[in-house]
Amino acid sequence: MVTLPAVAWKDVADHEAELPNLMRLLDGSRLADLSTRTPGRRPDRTSGYVILGAGARADRPHGPPGLLFGVSEPLTVGAATTGGELFARRTGHRAPPGSVVDLSVASLRDRNASLLYGARVGALGEALAEAGIHRAVVANADEPGPAATTGLDVYRRDAARALTGADGVVPGGRVDGGLLRADPAAPFGVRYDLAAVTRAFGRAWGSRDGGRRAVVLVEASDLARADSYRPFVTGPRRELFKKWALRWTDELVGALLRRVDPDRDAVVLATPAVAKARGGLGMAAVRAPWTEPGLLESATTRRSGFAQLTDVAPTILDLFGLPIPDEMEGRPFEPGRRGGADAASRIDFLVDQEAAGLFRDRMLPQVSTVYVLSIVVMSLGTVAALQRRRRWAFRILQWLALWMLGVMTATWLAGLVPLHRSGPSAYWAFLAATGAAIAVLAMGVGRRVWFDPVMAVLAAVVVVFLGDVLTGSNLQWNTAFGHSPTVAGRFYGIDNSTFAFVSACAVLLAGLLAHRLGGRRGAWAGTGVLVALLAVDGLPFWGADAGGILALVPTVLVTGSMLLGYRVRVRRVVGALVAALAAFVAVGFLDLARPADERTHLGRLFEKLVDGDLNGVTDVIRRKLDLLLATINQSVWTLMLPVVFLFLAYLVYRAPGRLRTLQDRIPELRAALAGLLVVGVLGFALNDSGISIPAIMLGVLDGVLVFLLAREWLVFGDDPLLDAPAPTPAPTPVPAPVPGVER
Repeated sequence: MVTLPAVAWKDVADHEAELPNLMRLLDGSRLADLSTRTPGRRPDRTSGYVILGAGARADRPHGPPGLLFGVSEPLTVGAATTGGELFARRTGHRAPPGSVVDLSVASLRDRNASLLYGARVGALGEALAEAGIHRAVVANADEPGPAATTGLDVYRRDAARALTGADGVVPGGRVDGGLLRADPAAPFGVRYDLAAVTRAFGRAWGSRDGGRRAVVLVEASDLARADSYRPFVTGPRRELFKKWALRWTDELVGALLRRVDPDRDAVVLATPAVAKARGGLGMAAVRAPWTEPGLLESATTRRSGFAQLTDVAPTILDLFGLPIPDEMEGRPFEPGRRGGADAASRIDFLVDQEAAGLFRDRMLPQVSTVYVLSIVVMSLGTVAALQRRRRWAFRILQWLALWMLGVMTATWLAGLVPLHRSGPSAYWAFLAATGAAIAVLAMGVGRRVWFDPVMAVLAAVVVVFLGDVLTGSNLQWNTAFGHSPTVAGRFYGIDNSTFAFVSACAVLLAGLLAHRLGGRRGAWAGTGVLVALLAVDGLPFWGADAGGILALVPTVLVTGSMLLGYRVRVRRVVGALVAALAAFVAVGFLDLARPADERTHLGRLFEKLVDGDLNGVTDVIRRKLDLLLATINQSVWTLMLPVVFLFLAYLVYRAPGRLRTLQDRIPELRAALAGLLVVGVLGFALNDSGISIPAIMLGVLDGVLVFLLAREWLVFGDDPLLDAPAPTPAPTPVPAPVPGVER
C-alpha cells in the first residue's frame, strides 16, 4: 500500500508526462475520487491515518501528532533511552524487537472513546494479526526547522497508525530519521533517501518468503513535507516543491513496483488527507491480479468513481478474503463502470468530478443567501402591496413567487449542464433564465383555474424529483442543495435539503390538487401524491431516507385524514406516530434482509440493533442530535425564520380577511398547512441538517402564499374590508344601580 498525502488527481493530470512509473501503475488499476472527510470536516493527515486503520470515522490524539518510533530508536525524553522503553513506561507492555510503537496510544484511545462514532482504533491491524498476516510500515514525514514549536513537533510518523493494533504496535518496518537525507533545496532541508526506503521495504516485503502473507505500507512522505512547508515560501516555490515531491514519489513508486509481482501481489493507493490549502478529494486506486482497469465504487457511495477513506481498511481485508469487523462502517471497493480505455481518460473524468464538487461548495452559500433574500423581499413586498393595493405590485409578486420556486428547481436542473467549467456568471445566468422560463411556462399552461400556475410548478417539482430518485439521483449530484462528494454526507438517495423542498411542494400540491379535482376523488389523489413520495423517499433501494419515513408517515395520515373529511383527534395523532415507528422498523428489517454490501446506513443501524450493540445505536442518535443543535447557529437560515413568522403573523392579525378568503376558496389548504406543520417539525427533529429543513419548507410556503394572495387579488378584485383587522367588540354597558333595589 502506498499513501499519497496532499495529492489529488489534478496534480497527477498536470504532471502526467513526468510521472511514468505512477501512470504505468494506474493504467492497470481501478480508480476513484476519495472522500477524506474527518469528524471535523477539515483535511488532517493524522486523523486520516487513524480513520484508515479503524475503517470508521475517528479523530487524532491530543498533543503532538506524530510520536511513533522504532522500538530501538534512541530518544532523549526524560530518562528513557529508546522508543521501546518509553512505550513500556506509558503502557506497561514491551514491544517485540523490530516493531514500531505509538507513544500516544493512550491519548488516541481516550479521544475516540469520547466521540460518538463507535470507532475501534487499530481494527485493521487487529484483523490482520488474527489472520496471521504480517504488517510493516515505512514512513517518515519529520519536519525539522521552522515548523517545530517544541522538540516533539518535529516528528510526523502518523502513517504507522494505519497498521497499528489496539496496543499501538506495528510488528515491522522503519520510521526513524535514517530514512532521510540532507538536501538544502528540499522542504525543511531533508527528503527521502530512496536507497534507504527501498531497503526498508525490501526487508519487510521479503518476510513473505515461504508463502507468508503481508501488508506493507509505504508513505510518500516528501509529499507531506511539501504541503506542510507551504506557509514558509512564496507561491512559485510552492508549486516547484510540489513538482519535485511528485517526481521523487514517482521514483519511489518505480522502485517499489520492481519488487512487486503483478501476478501475485495487490497494490493499493490512497490519500489519507487532501492538501491543507486546497480541500477537495483525494485519490484511490487498486491493482490486483484479478481486477481489470476501470473505476471504483463502494456500497457506502453506490456511485461509480467515488469511495471514502473508511472503505480502504475493508478493501484490504477483502483482498485477503477476510470478514469485515462490525466496528468498520466502510465497505470494500467494488468494480464500477469502465470509465475509459486508459488511465488518462479516467483521471480526466475524476478531475472534472472533483472540480464540479468544489464549484458546488463555493456556490451553495451564495444560492442560500439569494433564496433567503428572495423570501424576505417577497414577504415585505406582500405586506406593502396589501397596504397600498396597487395592481402592478401584485402582478410583480405573482411572477416573483413563481420565479423563486423556479430558481430553486433550476439549482437541481443545473446538474444536467457542466456549468462548473464556465464559472459563476454562467451558473447564475442559467438559474435566472431557467427560473423565468419555468414561471412563464407555468403561467401559460395554468389559465383555466386561478391557482393552476403555482400548482403546475409544484407538480413539476414532485414529478421530476421522484423520477430522478428512481433513476439514480443524478439531478442531486454536485448541485447546490444536493449531494456533495467533498462533504460526503450522502452519495445517493434523497438529500436532506431536497427532502425539505420536495416534501413541502408535495404537501401543498396535495391540498391544491384535492380542491382542483374535488370530492373524494380529489382527496384520494392528493393523498396518493404523498404516498408516492413516502415510498420513493423511504425505501432503501430508492431514496434510503430513514428520517423521511418517520416524518412522512404521520404527514400522510394527518393530511389524508383531513382531506377525506375526518377530524384530527389525539387518538389519530398517536396512531400516526405508532404507524411511523412501525414503518421505520419494517423498512429497517427490509434493508437488513438485503446483502451486506448493499445495505444503507439504516440497515447498518439495524445490524447494531440485532447484534445487541445498544451503545452503537444510542451513539448514532446522540451524534444526530449534536449535529442538529449545531445548525441553529447557521446565520443565513436562522435569519429567515423570524421574517417568515412575522409575515404569517401579519396575515393572521392585520389582514385576516385575506387568509379567510383563501381558505374559503380552497378549503383543502387547512389540511395542507397541517401536514406542512407536521413534516416541518418532524423533519427538523429527525434530520441532522437541522434548521435548514424548516427554513426551506417555510420558504416554499411563503412563495405559494404570496402567489395565491397576489393572484386572488388580481382575479377576484379588492375588498377593503377583507384587510381590516377584526373589530374589537364594544364593552357591554352596566346599568346604573337603582336606589333601594338589590342587584
